[in-house]
Amino acid sequence: MKLEQLAKELESAANHNGIEIYIDDTALSHSFIPIVKEDGQIGAIGQYKEKNKVKIGYFLLNNSIVKYALNEGFEKDDIFDCFKKSIFKELNKEEFFKVMTEKSID
Repeated sequence: MKLEQLAKELESAANHNGIEIYIDDTALSHSFIPIVKEDGQIGAIGQYKEKNKVKIGYFLLNNSIVKYALNEGFEKDDIFDCFKKSIFKELNKEEFFKVMTEKSID
């Protein structure tokens, strides 16, 4: 399934649930689509190669890592380099769609 189709499917599911999301489809040339949910959750759908196979990945930004890093005085530009193994969490499609298209319980 192509990234554009997945983005449209995600947007449709979010709209159905009354959730507003912003999808930056201008990044398609980079093989990923950043997505921001109305509650501030940041995610992305992207293509990557693993063992010579193209795969689709669904990623959420780990907000607690970002908050921790900022509180500890890290510069925004350094956060990814220092926390690249834990800043994004990969989910399966169903988990990702659930997080990005349903209301958060606070």
